[in-house]
Amino acid sequence: MGDKRGWMPPQMRAILACLAYSASSCTMVLLNKAVLSRFDYNYKACIMALQGLVALSLMLVSKRLGVLQFKALSKASLQLWFPVNIFFTLMLYTSFESLKRLHVPSVTIFKNVTNIIIAAGAWWWFGEKVNLYVGLSLGMVVLGALLAGATDLSFDLEGYTWMAINCVSTAAYVLYMRGTVKAPLSAWDKAFLNNAISVPLSLLLATGIGEIPDGITSPELTAPAFIAALALSGCVGFALNLTSLWCVSETSATTYSMVGALNKIPLAVLGTLLFGAPMDARSGTMVAFGLAAGMVYAYAKTIDPDRPPTTPLSLIRVSPMLEAAKPKDSPTPI
Repeated sequence: MGDKRGWMPPQMRAILACLAYSASSCTMVLLNKAVLSRFDYNYKACIMALQGLVALSLMLVSKRLGVLQFKALSKASLQLWFPVNIFFTLMLYTSFESLKRLHVPSVTIFKNVTNIIIAAGAWWWFGEKVNLYVGLSLGMVVLGALLAGATDLSFDLEGYTWMAINCVSTAAYVLYMRGTVKAPLSAWDKAFLNNAISVPLSLLLATGIGEIPDGITSPELTAPAFIAALALSGCVGFALNLTSLWCVSETSATTYSMVGALNKIPLAVLGTLLFGAPMDARSGTMVAFGLAAGMVYAYAKTIDPDRPPTTPLSLIRVSPMLEAAKPKDSPTPI
């Protein structure tokens, strides 16, 4: 993930980045599912804050031991990276709100439609090509979700409002993160910024939705099993931060979103094996269409592979922050 990576072919780097992101993403979802289902602690924003705190502590200890190197916080880097965390926090919160009001199939359909928004945004701002096979694979994912949820759709104006905000914030998160690929920050710098900013934002969110003080006084916080699960999920969250950045930098915003959509396949299988979630005909339909879409997308990338990122048009507006974030600035120690 560093600069000295010319020994590996670009396509192999892209494949490894996608596999690493997929593995860490699936592991994070399953760990969160385990934490929420096995323990009496239903404070999602507090979990986000605690996981971020674990990852942040891990990074700071590693830096102190000389294992990792990353820049201290500076005003310029915070200005550049703050929107990423705003979009990320908004994405998670609106996902919770929409899930409270809509059935899972409805949410799944909208999340897959978000991939089309990301592909369109990547084409508009970054000039990423969307050929016939890429468009076909995106359409197959949406069609699979539609067929799976056609009999379970419900209309709730407030729920769909939250879901629409979720689609926009998710697309903004992915596209903005893609736009910072050429920023003068290493992957470790970005991971540090992610965790340093997300912890206070998550605590602010927890306060806003009423999880404080119960979320920080719960007796579960003293249970060894819960602490171990939370620590493990924090470490995986740290890996997810890095692999997300790696995947976006090595591929494209469209590929990143497609990998996220195809993650539903291993999650459906693992959810059945680990948590006893039913695999009915609707789930099977989504998995089948997802597998087919994945094969079509893989073929699309063999004939038109992702190219190394160039400076996108969207960075014209944030270029002053990129310039300010260069090493010549004196960082403000944390």
